[in-house]
Amino acid sequence: MKENLSVLAVDDTNTSLAVLTAMLEKMGHTVVQAGSGEEALDRFRQCQPDVVLMDVVMPGIGGLEAVREMRRIATEWLPIVFITALGQPEDVVCGIEAGGDDYLLKPVNFQILQAKIDSLGERLCLSRQLAAQNQLLLEFQARNAEEQRVAAGYMQKLIALDTLHDPAVEFYMKPAENFCGDLIAMARTPDNRLHLLLADSTGHGLSAALAAVPVIHPFYSMTEKGFGISAIAREMNDMVSGTLPTNHFVAAMLVAINPHSQMIEVWSGGCPPPLVLNSKGYEVYQFSPRHLAMGILTDEQFDATVECYSNHDQDDCCLLMLSDGVIELKNTGGEQFDLERLLQITSTSPASGRWKSLIAAIEEFSSGKQSAQDDIAMMMVRCLQVQRQAQRQGRRKGGRQGQNGGRRQEQLVWQFALSLSTQHLKKLDVVPLLLDMILQIERNKEHRGELFLILSELFNNALDHGLLKLDSALKRDAEGMEKYLDERTRRLASMQTGQIDFNLKKVVYDGGDAQLEIRVRDSGDGFDFQRVREQIAAETLHCGGVALLDRVCSSVQYVGNGSEVIACFDMPPV
Repeated sequence: MKENLSVLAVDDTNTSLAVLTAMLEKMGHTVVQAGSGEEALDRFRQCQPDVVLMDVVMPGIGGLEAVREMRRIATEWLPIVFITALGQPEDVVCGIEAGGDDYLLKPVNFQILQAKIDSLGERLCLSRQLAAQNQLLLEFQARNAEEQRVAAGYMQKLIALDTLHDPAVEFYMKPAENFCGDLIAMARTPDNRLHLLLADSTGHGLSAALAAVPVIHPFYSMTEKGFGISAIAREMNDMVSGTLPTNHFVAAMLVAINPHSQMIEVWSGGCPPPLVLNSKGYEVYQFSPRHLAMGILTDEQFDATVECYSNHDQDDCCLLMLSDGVIELKNTGGEQFDLERLLQITSTSPASGRWKSLIAAIEEFSSGKQSAQDDIAMMMVRCLQVQRQAQRQGRRKGGRQGQNGGRRQEQLVWQFALSLSTQHLKKLDVVPLLLDMILQIERNKEHRGELFLILSELFNNALDHGLLKLDSALKRDAEGMEKYLDERTRRLASMQTGQIDFNLKKVVYDGGDAQLEIRVRDSGDGFDFQRVREQIAAETLHCGGVALLDRVCSSVQYVGNGSEVIACFDMPPV
């Protein structure tokens, strides 16, 4: 069925106009008449016709001039056919140049007119459909641009790269599109362990960037509470599994650098494993790619085991972390920027300019390409700087003095007790749990780091020495810490019985001073704490254990065989 069109018919001869109108109405179209160019322009503005049939020669404003004005004011494509007795080639050219789409000679043939009107109607319909689609496309582009702007702002605030400042860490990111599916984060625990995250979600662009979101919150919130990277990795896997669609995964590596023990712990799943470089830039250790990406395995299947490396022998080693977009980067010739090339750069660059040399090499290698094939993320951590930074942050007021004089009146502010059996000790990250309970009550985080250290030492002494019977002497050689941790994991897994009890209370004395008393008791046989203290006194350097408790706490008392310890710490009153 042909579409009914509104046709503006223009002719200064009444007879010709009447004949033309009769033909068009017989075809089923609506006709608007005009007898001059001036009248045609008025009718055009009023009714906005679908098609114009225009006489060329008319007094006043002629047909050519009227058509030029219509073209100027028309907002969409308008089919215009000139109807005239002038049939010379130059007349046709003038009509087309003025804006006409076709030409009809008088007297008008009904069949030819009908064919031309039908053809123009189809073209008009297609033109309007295309215009409607273009409008929809423009609206979509506007919405998409706004959504991209909002998403970019959201991602910028969430990832907050501009807030990532740690003197020990350098980082570099380059997205393949507007959004980066790679993600980096860094934060310190209450006891100044440096935690690092490098994540690489499936694909690239906005969908990949959003897929990385579930890992951000667990990393920062759990690091702040002092959880280890094993617990953080498990929570991140649970978040990725529970929030991302099927077949969307997040490759990630989590790193913890302990500035006190000089131990590096790594959980790596689906990413190129981190590299340890010595002061000359040569690779001295490569962590194993032992895990799958996050989101593939269920919580029951997930392996949160970490790999440890002690950097005691390296005077100034660096840890290099990178996404696969770095080593899989290709230049315009199709050559790949592989690991061998990367290590060649690190080993031939001076330590002071090693990082800048790496970045310059990547930029030069990918020059001439519009974008990388994949997102790129890379981090370099100077382990010695981590240790120095922690020492600066850890310098607090010296050893706390015990209370002198007679017994003072005290008032209980709060108190809670917690007993953990073997199954809890195997699964729970106990110290962050205890610290979080204290901070929920206190709301004052001023002494958060010191409290974490005290709780860590008390718990580790109770578990390692009281229940697992581990010997601290294992830690003293170059590979001792790794052996110690491996043995700890083995003994904890095979432990059948054991319990650790905590009792924490805060009291305020009559003078306004306040103190936190932490009492820890394990079900083991105790240890010779007096001999340990004598050994510490004979050593020139000792960072943890009994010595740390004596240095940070106002008093430390071992009860009986050493299986119960009471540590007191000065606190703000309320």
